[in-house]
Amino acid sequence: MARNLRSSKKNEIEASSSQPRMVFDYEKYIHEDCLDDFRRLCLNRNVCNQNVVDLKVLETVLGSGSITNLLKTQKLTKFVSLNHEYNKDLVKVFNSGLHGKTSHSFKFKIGGKVYKFSMKFWEPLFGLKHGNNRVKYNENNTQLPNYNRDTYFSGLCKNGRMPQGYMKVGALKMENRVLHWIISHVLRPKYGSFARVDNPEADLMYFLKNKIKIDWPHFIIDRLFEIKDGGKLSVFSYCSMIGAILDHFKIGANDEIPLEAPGKRQVLSTQTMGSLK
Repeated sequence: MARNLRSSKKNEIEASSSQPRMVFDYEKYIHEDCLDDFRRLCLNRNVCNQNVVDLKVLETVLGSGSITNLLKTQKLTKFVSLNHEYNKDLVKVFNSGLHGKTSHSFKFKIGGKVYKFSMKFWEPLFGLKHGNNRVKYNENNTQLPNYNRDTYFSGLCKNGRMPQGYMKVGALKMENRVLHWIISHVLRPKYGSFARVDNPEADLMYFLKNKIKIDWPHFIIDRLFEIKDGGKLSVFSYCSMIGAILDHFKIGANDEIPLEAPGKRQVLSTQTMGSLK
């Protein structure tokens, strides 16, 4: 996509004061087969801002042998630090055209064409591995030997006890709160309820902390289609990944498209980690 506008407040002010705001005709990218689905299921859906992990800050605050090592074991360092620019309207268009799902590939219709994102692209673009030696995690069917979610979560807490009511983020030890932030903001992004640890988030913490390798392409594809089919209350995410995929296929390369990138509030920085103590 051709670069145009950034999402910082400074640039927004400069753009509004010095020139008319650019009108982006995103509808021309909607495939004719997907027009009804886009208007009915995607147009009014929210889109999560992309969040990013600053790996240098992570190592400085927690040390190089903690969460950074867990991310390296999973081959996630490139993915969690991805800050590719994106356009939220094109994120919706991309989701409206999703189809043809397999374990490690999918197709999408956009701009009058059909594209296939196959398994060979995951590692060069995002550093993500797949294979038979990795667990294909299904959050609706978690069956792990000797794993009890409540007992495990209790061990992650400051006082070693499960809080009453539900799994609370505030009860976690500092390092575990940071890991939960990475999961809930980047690996499995959600739109709200950040005070609560959802069941799949606790499961992913178990996998990461025990260095059980996950088939992340399989997981992300499942999430993409689950979100698309989840109705109007589901929120689109993985914006930087989608932006990188569109750029890989040179979609919008000849157009001026208003783009945004993660701002300071979307980065796991020293300030963010300080608020998690």
